[in-house]
Amino acid sequence: MTSAPPELRKTLRSLAVLAGLFLVIWLAPNNHMFEGISRYQSVHLPVETVSLVISMLVFGVAWNAYSKDRASNLIILACASLAVGLIDFAHMLSFAGMPDWVTPADPEKAINFWLAARLLFALALLSVALRPWRAFTHPRSRYNLLAAAIAISALVYWLGLFHQDALPRTFIAGQGLTAFKIVSEYVIVALLLTACVLYWRQARAGKPREALGLFNVAAITILSELSFTLYSDVTDIFNLLGHIYKIIAYALLYRTVFVGSVREPFLRALEAEQAQRHAIRALRTLSAGNKTLLHAREEHALLESMCRAAVVQGGYLLAWVGYVQDDETQTIKPEVWHAVQPGYVESLLSTEHKIALNNGPSGVAMRSGETTICQDIANDPLFAPWRDVAMKYGYRASISIPLKDNGATFATLALYASTPDAFTADEIALLSEMGEDLSFGLRSLRIRGERDQALLDKQHYLERLQDGLQGTVQAIASTVEMRDPYTAGHQRRVADLAAAIAGEMGLSHEQIFAIHLAGVVHDLGKISIPAEILSKPSRLNEIEYSFIKTHPQAGYDILKDIDFQWPVAEMVLQHHERLDGTGYPRGLKGEEIIQGARILAVADVIEAMASHRPYRPGLGIEAALQEISKHRGVSYDAEVADAALRLFSENKYQL
Repeated sequence: MTSAPPELRKTLRSLAVLAGLFLVIWLAPNNHMFEGISRYQSVHLPVETVSLVISMLVFGVAWNAYSKDRASNLIILACASLAVGLIDFAHMLSFAGMPDWVTPADPEKAINFWLAARLLFALALLSVALRPWRAFTHPRSRYNLLAAAIAISALVYWLGLFHQDALPRTFIAGQGLTAFKIVSEYVIVALLLTACVLYWRQARAGKPREALGLFNVAAITILSELSFTLYSDVTDIFNLLGHIYKIIAYALLYRTVFVGSVREPFLRALEAEQAQRHAIRALRTLSAGNKTLLHAREEHALLESMCRAAVVQGGYLLAWVGYVQDDETQTIKPEVWHAVQPGYVESLLSTEHKIALNNGPSGVAMRSGETTICQDIANDPLFAPWRDVAMKYGYRASISIPLKDNGATFATLALYASTPDAFTADEIALLSEMGEDLSFGLRSLRIRGERDQALLDKQHYLERLQDGLQGTVQAIASTVEMRDPYTAGHQRRVADLAAAIAGEMGLSHEQIFAIHLAGVVHDLGKISIPAEILSKPSRLNEIEYSFIKTHPQAGYDILKDIDFQWPVAEMVLQHHERLDGTGYPRGLKGEEIIQGARILAVADVIEAMASHRPYRPGLGIEAALQEISKHRGVSYDAEVADAALRLFSENKYQL
């Protein structure tokens, strides 16, 4: 258990002195300080006047310093002080030896007003101790409270002045205080003692700031009330001592209210400034982290950059990321860290500390899935296993943020600060948002990595498939060319030229590959034509030519059921079609002919005219290019024709 704060120890010492004075007087022989009531009045009247003035000051300061954003507990005390002051005024005027006021002055009349004031004061202290320190929910509440205080004062006046006979006896001349009076004082003492205990607990916790002063007020008021249970005559020393304690308590109450009211705006401004600094620190960390996320390409590098940003830009002393291990206890193991002073995380990598981490703030964050804050490492039991090491490195507060993937925590991010209570609500919210951003970034990197690997695997598969497909198609083409040795190599050369034309036109790699594939098998249908027609050394007659014109359809029929992923069969079917409709087998025109077939048509004509045939020698490349140029835009696609002509005119291609 930690010792009491210095301010609380100082208060206890002062109370011990006052309690010692009470004990000395209690043990000393009873005596009268003043001979006769008239001489005592010379002391009683100023003492009560001081008490009355302080009561009014308490009310005035607290009432005028009111703010709708402040806790309203002091307003309760202020209104109670007003009522107590008004009743004390009646007590002062009713004291024995004073001139008659409405009714004759006598000790019992004064005691009645006294008990009412003391009871009201004790109830006010207790209610403030029990009430949460927060503002009124309704703006008119303080006016209602003021009206209630005045109404209670008026009720006490009415009873004390006009119905004293209906009240229990409190003092009998020659006998002293009655049992009712003494019991009433002890009831008041019990109320004050309860309030005193509550303020003690609040003062030890450090909240609210006024708790220490109110504890002092309640404790000294107890001494005052105990003094008023012991006097046998209004002029003896215990009566005077009780009034002195009362003035001290009132003065401390005024100091508490005054200091609290005056300091409140400055403290709130200071707290706002501190909160702003914390928010700026978190925002710098969040901003630097988001920049890191934008440029991250690898998980480990992302975490390293994030930890470095938290320390360098954010101003935290340490940032580390621990991964949840796949074991029975779900151990948390630090993987990445950055610190102003290295060494702490390295010590956590030992087996002992690694297990402790699983039971510490990071372990709580991992199991709960919620951000876990340790505002005071020196006293937080979660830090017990490694508190001494953390304190040595200057760590006083920490926050552990869960990093999630599909709702499951797979890692935690821990940040350490140099002061207790270092993490404000706004800062915690911003850092939690950063944890969500980091989790999203890590998920994105993992998804991107899986996607890239899948694409790479797919690319390798497609390359193998294309190689196999191309090899198969080439084998089929070779079979055709074995039946027609005069056109051996024709399909390959057409395929190469068609691919070159497509490249010159700027088509994609896949389009070029498909056109080349179709070129390799564009004459596959000739496998159905008799060999003697294919190799006939003279010009074909009409019937033989009609056989030749069936080869695009025959090739299409062979290829149409093969899934090439591209319109290879359609290109084979249309490679003898012409833009003006003079081609075959369907007489298609213009845009009815697909682009790949238009490219194959130009490449086929150029290669066929430039090469030798059984029925004629080769006409040469110039004649072939003249044919393409002459019928550009008529029989042949203009864009395709221009690309083919550029290839040869600029020496980009040779047959």
